[in-house]
Amino acid sequence: MAGRILVADSQASNRILLKAKLSAAHYYVDFAEAAGDVVRLARAGRPDVVLVGLTGTLDEALSACRALRSDPATADIALIALAAANDQAARRAALEAGADDVLNAHCDDALLLARIRGLMRARYRNAEYGLHQDARDALGFAEAAPAFEGPGVIAIISDDTDRAETLSGMLAPHLRDTIITMTPSDLLDDVSMAVKPDVYIINTGPEARKEGLGLIADLRSHAEGRIAGILAVLDEGDAAGAVTALDLGADDVIGHPIDPIELVLRLRLQMRRKAQTERMRRQVSDGLRLAVTDPLTGLYNRRYALSHLSRIAAHAVETGQPFAVMVLDVDRFKRVNDTYGHVVGDAVLVEVARRIAGGLRAVDLVARLGGEEFLVVMPETSVEAARIAGERLRQAVAAQPFSAPGLPEPLALTVSIGVALGGSAGKNPADALVSLADRALYDAKAEGRNQVTFSQSAA
Repeated sequence: MAGRILVADSQASNRILLKAKLSAAHYYVDFAEAAGDVVRLARAGRPDVVLVGLTGTLDEALSACRALRSDPATADIALIALAAANDQAARRAALEAGADDVLNAHCDDALLLARIRGLMRARYRNAEYGLHQDARDALGFAEAAPAFEGPGVIAIISDDTDRAETLSGMLAPHLRDTIITMTPSDLLDDVSMAVKPDVYIINTGPEARKEGLGLIADLRSHAEGRIAGILAVLDEGDAAGAVTALDLGADDVIGHPIDPIELVLRLRLQMRRKAQTERMRRQVSDGLRLAVTDPLTGLYNRRYALSHLSRIAAHAVETGQPFAVMVLDVDRFKRVNDTYGHVVGDAVLVEVARRIAGGLRAVDLVARLGGEEFLVVMPETSVEAARIAGERLRQAVAAQPFSAPGLPEPLALTVSIGVALGGSAGKNPADALVSLADRALYDAKAEGRNQVTFSQSAA
């Protein structure tokens, strides 16, 4: 099956007709004969799309739309309202109640199926972000959505200046967003424009219909247009153009004659979706960053460091260049925690991390392995270069006493460093190199601390 659709319509003839259309397209169809049953059935069946007919009792249908959107269990389900062809008031009301789109109850079959496909694609894409968000919530990284979103940018793309200005003038009284106009060639010449539109309105004339539809695909192939909303303005009755626009990646279509209020409602929906997508992408990005970094020092954590080390080792085999692995440990650090407490100890570790990072090249990696132990990976580094770098790091810690709130006076600290070398032969895997460097670290401790010691294989 292509997906599951719940049809809510009080008229049996409408339900039968929709079932025939959708079943022929291999969708599994459920029914809600009364609008009041929509939320209950949607919660139980988890459909991909809900179709709500507005040709019966309008208030009940609109209440069902609002209920679907207000229930967290059904809020993400795609919602299409089906209205009578000339019932503009019902169309506006359905959009205000949370419908993703409003189609004519007897619209072209291909248009209905294209709209369903487009909404299902968007839902699956957001569901992937949602999986990441579930993981963030479980780890305590959840971020509350902002209660207010500021004005956005709407770009009207048209090959006809008069057509663009007419549409801009139609929208301006109803929006506080910035509206810009440009030609298709202007856009393609500068897709990475300084001002990033939240929604693109493709408003080309009938003589440039093909080019206008092609512009949708062009926008979707560029980073700046990948998550922006795209709304195509088409001539009255151009169902084929609407189907093509939706399948090429448009989020919405509207035909002439345009109702300004309906267009504004559709644009606001696209603005909200864009903002939601950006929030989810930002949360995923933040979650990935948190998954690979140490929360105290901001350095990479052990998991990321070992993965990075494996890549460096593989690269060394390919290039024949040696690389160095260092394990650093703050000498007698337990005394700091025992004497001054963990708050002071944490402040000292943050400063140790800063000094280590400051003594390395941009291509080097430093990570916190845990506690007071750090790992440094230096690609394309010889034994002599590693010796110089290790000594530089040792001095960076020892040269200046540490100050922190809670310390009665600056505290002198040192580090011991163990070094292992990897090479083109690749005879030691990444974890073995860390073990070799760790053994060299223990040798440094045994020999009096505050020194750099190489493993026997690197000496």
